[in-house]
Order: sequence, then structure tokens, then C-alpha cells
Amino acid sequence: MRHQFYGGVGRPGADRILGGMSGRRSPEPATPGVSRAERTITFMIGAVGGLSLLAFIIILVANFAGVRSDGTGFWPALVLLPYIGFPITILLIITLAVLNGRRRAKQGREDSGGH
Repeated sequence: MRHQFYGGVGRPGADRILGGMSGRRSPEPATPGVSRAERTITFMIGAVGGLSLLAFIIILVANFAGVRSDGTGFWPALVLLPYIGFPITILLIITLAVLNGRRRAKQGREDSGGH
């Protein structure tokens, strides 16, 4: 027997219980004026940059602890990750800045009456 409190997806209160995961779209975006592409790129910057920074810190700590890589295992991939991740992060930051600038310029034109 199911409790009435939990309900099911699509029932009243399900969206509140599931924390917005019921599949129904809210009428307003989470952050007004910010596009889905900008949010996605922001999360990609955090993920790629954070992973690269974490790999860099692990390499530094392992090096200070006296760990020597013999070219096997996961060490070559771990060493290569910051070499690829940091430039990708910089390119994503530039992309986000361009998208943000275009959006703000468009909003500025719309706010000034199109002149």
C-alpha cells in the first residue's frame, strides 16, 4: 500500500517531493536572462577546470612525497590531464565571455529601443 504523501509522478505534490525531478517544466528559467548554453558552459568550466586542478595538485603532492612514475598505470593519463584540461578551460571561458557579451549587447539594444 502506498502512502498518499508520496504520491506518484504527476500527482499533486510530487514535484515538491521529488525536488523538481518529476519532468514537468517550470514556467520560468532558474536564472532569468541566462541561456541554457551559458549554464552548460559554466558547468563544463567548473568540471574540466576542477578536474585539471585536482590532477595538478595530486601530481604535486605525489612528487613531494617521493612517488616516481615509471610510465605505467594511471600516472601518464594523470600527468597529461592538466596539459589538455587547462587550455580547454581557457577556451570555454573565452566562449562564455563572448556569449555573455552578445547577450548583454542584445539586451542593451532592446532596452534602448533598438537604436
